Amino acid sequence: MARTEAQQAAFAKCLAARRASLEAKAAAAKDPEATPAPEAPAAEAPAPTVVGEPAPVDVTAPPTKTASTKTAPTKPVADEPAPTKADSDDDMDVDFVDAEDILEHIHSHTGELAEIKEELASLRAAHGDIVQDFKRAKYTAAHTINFSRYLSRIPAIVTLVGHTGSGKSYLATALIQLMQREGTITHLFIISPTANSNTLYQNIVKTDDKLYSDIGPAVFKSLEEIVASCEAIADVYRKDLEYCIALAKYTSGEPVTYFDEALLEARGFMPVVPKRPSFCLFCDDCQGSAIFSRGSRNSFPNLVLRSRHVAGGLGLSIIMAAQTIRSGVPRALRLNSTHWVFFKSLNRMEVEQMYEEVSGFCSKGEFERLFNWYTNEPHGYLFADLPRQLLTNTF
Repeated sequence: MARTEAQQAAFAKCLAARRASLEAKAAAAKDPEATPAPEAPAAEAPAPTVVGEPAPVDVTAPPTKTASTKTAPTKPVADEPAPTKADSDDDMDVDFVDAEDILEHIHSHTGELAEIKEELASLRAAHGDIVQDFKRAKYTAAHTINFSRYLSRIPAIVTLVGHTGSGKSYLATALIQLMQREGTITHLFIISPTANSNTLYQNIVKTDDKLYSDIGPAVFKSLEEIVASCEAIADVYRKDLEYCIALAKYTSGEPVTYFDEALLEARGFMPVVPKRPSFCLFCDDCQGSAIFSRGSRNSFPNLVLRSRHVAGGLGLSIIMAAQTIRSGVPRALRLNSTHWVFFKSLNRMEVEQMYEEVSGFCSKGEFERLFNWYTNEPHGYLFADLPRQLLTNTF
């Protein structure tokens, strides 16, 4: 397969990195016996002077003048008795016995040392495998786990409830735009009867995003198309991850399989930066439509239930807007909502139904106090974060 100039340069760079890694590993694998560094020659100590014998004279030194040539007589000292043969034999026997004990002690631990070396070698090998597996898992997890500064869980099920003109669509598009900027939404799908006429969507719809204006029975085919698009995009992303892992293995000097080599050859060893896709479905003005119906053929509640498993686990966030909570949002969707946005309502029963959705972590008096406070201003809202058990007026 012919490579372009850019691919040839990338291949040469990867090959140089692999050779450097292999040379470094080969140098680290060598374990030569430690040889002590040669010590500097120590200054020779003067020979001991034996009593009764003249001191050695340095012939190189110039003679020194003395006041008198006479020297004081020295008292002869009796010579020390030479060590007897029996004494020296005893000393040799003691030294010889000590050496035998040391050698025997060393030989007795030689087997243990060999076992320890084998265990260390196996631990090193296992540690290398664990480290490489951890690197791959960490690399994959870094591209799989998704976090947002605005929602405590991704993918999320966000439900906005408010009367006409309360600001549901405006707030939803503002939230989507913020998440697009931080990268937690990369692909957007909108189902709305005003998908082609609402000017608010112009700020959030990108080139690859899709709009669906039919909210009748044909909307179920639209849902199937949305899921298929998510799966196809996720498949491309997974292939990019596999290629990046194979490239990292090759450049780090690890053994590569035939499958890895085929991936590298197919892309010419070119560097690739995978970008994690994050999907979002926005259902606006769909109250009374087929996807909010309570019929058994409605596949939308099933999509909401398995939204975290769409696209191989990447997930699909769903944002829904409705005018009423009980009659507008089916029970299956209400039970699976992770975040709620409540706008001002003058209906006492509607407010009580709103409280029932957060009654597990908030008292009724506290909810009414915060609801009246946050919704007192025009287009004000109460944001309920169920995973964090938090009531506030901002994302």
